[in-house]
Amino acid sequence: MARRMPAMGSAASAGFTLMELVVVIVLLGIVVIATSNFVITGVEIFTRGVDRQNMASTGRFVVERLSREVRDAVPGSVTIRNDLGDCLEFRPIEATLFYLDAPVAPLPAASTAIVASNTSYSFDSSASNYDAIIYPLVRDHVFSGSGNSRAVRVASGGLSDNGDNTSTLQFSGNFQFPEGSPAQRLFLTRTVVSYCLVAGELYRHTSSNGSITPGVGGVLMGRVFANGIGENMFAISQSQFSGVSLVQVFLRLNARDEDVVLNHEIHLQQVP
Repeated sequence: MARRMPAMGSAASAGFTLMELVVVIVLLGIVVIATSNFVITGVEIFTRGVDRQNMASTGRFVVERLSREVRDAVPGSVTIRNDLGDCLEFRPIEATLFYLDAPVAPLPAASTAIVASNTSYSFDSSASNYDAIIYPLVRDHVFSGSGNSRAVRVASGGLSDNGDNTSTLQFSGNFQFPEGSPAQRLFLTRTVVSYCLVAGELYRHTSSNGSITPGVGGVLMGRVFANGIGENMFAISQSQFSGVSLVQVFLRLNARDEDVVLNHEIHLQQVP
C-alpha cells in the first residue's frame, strides 16, 4: 500500500514566518536595550556614589589632620608661604616646659634655664636641633639664628635633672630672650611642617628650617583637589593682639565632573 504524504500547510510542517522572527528579534532587542540601560545607570549611580564618598573621606581626613596639627603648633608660627605657592607652614610643639629661671631681659644673656621637671613631656632629650622658644608672637620669633629671633638652639642632651623637681636646660650658647611669657611657658620644637597644594595633590613636608620644594619629597595626603583661580586652600585671619587667630581651609574636590566642597575654620588659642 502506498504511503500518503502529509498535505501542505498541515501541523507537521508548521514553523515561524519571517515576519514572526523579525518581531521576536525586535522585542528581544528592546528588552536587552532596556535592561542594559538599567544596568548601566545603576553602575553609574553606584560609581558616582563611591566617588562622592571617597572625596568626602579625603576631605574629612585632611581637615581633621590639619586641625589637630595646627592647634598644636607653636604660637606665632602658623603662616602662609606665598613664595612657595599655596602652602601652610607651622612649627609643631614637641614639649611645653615651665621655666623658673631663664635669661629674660633685663637679665643678662646666659646658656642655661631652670625648668620644672615634673612637667609631662615626651621628647628625646638626647636629640639635637631642638629650639627653645619663649613668648613667640610672629614667624620670625620661632627660628633660631634670625635677627628677630626669640628661639635658641638647645645643646644635644641639654636637659639634666637637678634632683629637686627642677631640671637644667642647656643652650648651645649664651642667649637673652627679649620678653618673658606671662605663664612662664617655654616651647621646644625641632621641625617645620608645610602643607602644600601642587597640581591637585596635597603634600605634607617636614624640614628643619622650612626650606622645601613643594611636591618633592613630601608625603601625599590626598588628590583630586580642584581649587580654581582665587580659591586658595589656605587663608589666615590676624588678630591685633594675638597674631594668627583663625586658619581657613577651603577644599574643592572633583571627580567625574562632580564637586565636593568643604570650608573649615581652625580656631587657634594663641597663649604664648
